[in-house]
Amino acid sequence: LDTIEKQGQLTDELKKAILDCTDQTLLEDLYLPYKKAKRTKATVAREKGLLPLADFIWAQTPGDQPLDAFAQTFVRAEKAVASLEEAMEGAKHILAERVSVDMEARALVRDRMQKHGSIASHPTKNAEGKHTKFESYYTFSEPIAKIPSHRYLAIHRGVKDGFLRMELAMDDAAVVSELQGKFLQADDSEFSPQVREVIDDSYHRLLRPSIENEVLRQVQERADAEAIRVFRDNAHNLLLSPPAGAMTVIGVDPGLKTGCKLAVIDTTGTFIENATIYPTPPQNDFENAEKVLLALIEKHNAKAVAIGNGTGSREVARFIRQTLAKVSADGVFMVLVNEAGASIYSASKIARDEFPNLDVTVRGAISIARRMQDPLAELVKIEPRHIGVGQYQHDVNPRALREGLQKTVVSCVNAVGVDLNTASAPLLKYVSGIQSDTAMNIVAFRTEKGTFKNRQQLLEVQGVGPKVFELCAGFLRVRGGFVPRLAEEDHPNLP
Repeated sequence: LDTIEKQGQLTDELKKAILDCTDQTLLEDLYLPYKKAKRTKATVAREKGLLPLADFIWAQTPGDQPLDAFAQTFVRAEKAVASLEEAMEGAKHILAERVSVDMEARALVRDRMQKHGSIASHPTKNAEGKHTKFESYYTFSEPIAKIPSHRYLAIHRGVKDGFLRMELAMDDAAVVSELQGKFLQADDSEFSPQVREVIDDSYHRLLRPSIENEVLRQVQERADAEAIRVFRDNAHNLLLSPPAGAMTVIGVDPGLKTGCKLAVIDTTGTFIENATIYPTPPQNDFENAEKVLLALIEKHNAKAVAIGNGTGSREVARFIRQTLAKVSADGVFMVLVNEAGASIYSASKIARDEFPNLDVTVRGAISIARRMQDPLAELVKIEPRHIGVGQYQHDVNPRALREGLQKTVVSCVNAVGVDLNTASAPLLKYVSGIQSDTAMNIVAFRTEKGTFKNRQQLLEVQGVGPKVFELCAGFLRVRGGFVPRLAEEDHPNLP
């Protein structure tokens, strides 16, 4: 409103239309004619004084003289209009721009594009003679209104990888015909050829590209929203996978040439010992590998072996299954664990701070073991998009994906709560009211003064005041600690 008013073009009717507008797209269309734009062909034509000629053509009303004669009066050297053709061309540029910002014209093209347009894809020269994962999209077309998220994102990936080109296909001739029916007053007038030419030029050069970008952006946003919803649902299910609980676990990071890294963690997730075995090709050292594994199980009374599902996991699982069959103690079992993101964690600052003297592969084995023991507590250390719960994470809006998954992690953590005496700083920071610095202060307080006996001790931690305590207390558990009688105003999640 302010911008249009400064231009002296804010009428009461336009002001009312803007104030009553509840649709962002419609608001953009209302503002478009007054929006400061870059210098265009129409701008140049107006500077040459050709606006009256454009208005004369658009009125489509015969005057005192024929169109060519009237146009000839605009041929002036001082205005850099050297010929009749230049005068007519400039006037048409003005009219083409006028059509392109007409609200009804834009609404018509947008409607036809959304209802009858299709996303079509074709192979590029890079794909010629090659078998790629995008072959099913070499001759593909699907209506915009129906194309599902995963197919649009697959085409988008193919375009980005250089194997596909995408276009928005529609019946352009039919839309141009509709626009002509809207703006053309008489088929047989001397203005008819000029108006038809203006509409055709405006549609192909200005209107269609503008609306196409808008519609494709909407399709992308719709696809992003659906893909992120799937990410969030999958992440929710993974994060809230039932934990194995407090038991000693041996984590196995499978490897072929470099061997398998074993890491033992105790019932609280604390790292105890690691080893390397070579039960897979090319070494096939079954005998020594079996001795090492059985010795670790007996020494630490391990109850489970968690194997990462990466390269070599089948061979390692076969070996461990055969080995466990020889264990006399009952109850030792083996589980395949999704190791997506374990390598990201093992090279992260969190892992380096936690295990500065361990090899990255050993850190990965520790993470695998902890994922079995308590998936939520371990997976919160990894950026959610790296935990292998969806497709096309590199094709959707990264900010929207990050924010969506962040909300899911927060929701999961606060849905089940955390143990105040065992939770790591990365886990604590997802608790309602607790920031990263406060989470680190809680861990430092616990390390210095021992385990928390009750939640009231949180008030002694730097950064935890009455308000923060009110927000977080209901999501924190103190196992075996003193729990005061509940007050009526206590948080409903307080156990």
